[in-house]
Amino acid sequence: MFSTCSFALALGLAAYLSASCLRAPFRVRATRLWKQDRLGFLVDSQATTAAQGALVATAAYHAAVALALTPRDTTAKLDAGVVHRLCPNAAHVSPRYLSWNAYTAACLVLVLCVGAPVRLAAYGGLGRNFTFRLARPDRLVTTGIYRHLQHPSYTGQLALLGDCGCSSPGPTARCLGAGWRRPASRSGFSGVIPGLLFTLPARRRSCGSCGSGFKTRRPC
Repeated sequence: MFSTCSFALALGLAAYLSASCLRAPFRVRATRLWKQDRLGFLVDSQATTAAQGALVATAAYHAAVALALTPRDTTAKLDAGVVHRLCPNAAHVSPRYLSWNAYTAACLVLVLCVGAPVRLAAYGGLGRNFTFRLARPDRLVTTGIYRHLQHPSYTGQLALLGDCGCSSPGPTARCLGAGWRRPASRSGFSGVIPGLLFTLPARRRSCGSCGSGFKTRRPC
C-alpha cells in the first residue's frame, strides 16, 4: 500500500511541476511584443490554463485508478465498487502503468530530476526576458544554466515528455483482481495516459450474412 501511495504522490508531483512549466513566468509588456506573432494564441492564458487543468485532472485520475486497483483482501467488495465507478472495464488496464517498476521509475525520474528542474532553472536564469511570446530581450544572458546549455528551456520541456511516457498506452492486460473483470465487449481502458486514460469502445464488425453491426466476436 505504501508503494502505491508513493507512486500516486509521485504522479501528482510530476503533474504539478509539468503544469508549472506550462505557465509563462512573466507577462510581457505590450511595448516589447513583436507586431506579428501568428502562434501567440497557442500560449495565451486560456490555452495554457486549459492544458494545465487537463494535465492535473488526468494525473489525478491516473493516481486514483492506481490506488483503487491496489489489492486489499479486507475491502475487496469496496474496491470492486470503486473500480467499477472509476474504470468500467478494469480488465483492459495494464498494471505496468499503475505501480513502481523500472519503466515508470525512469519516466518519473526524468520529469522530477531532469525536465522540471532544467525548465524552471531556465525561467530563473532569464528572469523577465523569459516569455512565451515574441519579444525583445533587454540583455544577453550567458550565466547560470545558460552557460552550459544554449536552449535549456527546450531541453527541459523535452524531458517533461517522460510524464507522457509513464502513461503511454500499453497492451491490453488482465485485470489485477479476478472479481473486477468485465466482458471484453464493453468499453474499457486499454492503457493509462500522464498525462490521459483512453476509453476504447469495442470494435464494431459487420455481419457477412445480414450486414448489421455488432459488438461481439461471433456473427449473427
